[in-house]
Amino acid sequence: MKKVKTNYGYTPKNEDKAVKAAIKDAKISFKNTHQTVTILRGMWLVSAIKYLEDVLAHKRCIPMKRFNGGVPRVSQAKEFGALQGRWPEKSVIQAKTMLKNMQNIATEKGLDISKMKIMHAHVNRAPIIHNRTYRAHGRVTAWNKSPCHIQLIAEEQLGEIPAETAVKTIAEKRAQRKFVTLAVKGFLRGPHRKQMMRE
Repeated sequence: MKKVKTNYGYTPKNEDKAVKAAIKDAKISFKNTHQTVTILRGMWLVSAIKYLEDVLAHKRCIPMKRFNGGVPRVSQAKEFGALQGRWPEKSVIQAKTMLKNMQNIATEKGLDISKMKIMHAHVNRAPIIHNRTYRAHGRVTAWNKSPCHIQLIAEEQLGEIPAETAVKTIAEKRAQRKFVTLAVKGFLRGPHRKQMMRE
């Protein structure tokens, strides 16, 4: 993996309020990394790090909305409106390392980490690493690798930061749907119905 000067595909509105991280020719799967990094776009920096830690602990997953041929269905993907998901360890560790570096840079620049939002998250294919493996009866089979280039940019956002909402479990979501259904049909009375209507 080489760390060299990068031409970013996004220009921050204020360079002094932004932090960047990039890596070229990372020897990790392009397809898995594409889905891992893309889902981070729009997240708060602190929340993104916590999310990747949850993925490593298999509490949450990386939704595979693209490059999902042969990927199994997992219930954790419903959080993102998808059906298929994975826990790509190498891609998650690389993304988490880059986010940690951005967090350290933001601290050195005197920026508020809690107000840093990921505005740019991009992954490109790198040149294929060609290799070969030798098989029985004198055959030779391609043993290629698909590395990638990664770019991340976070900017400090001014104004009020919305409170982070806890991710509901499937059981909690079912209970909420049942509660709303009963309220609409008129089976709920008193303060419970009034509270639901206010929400």
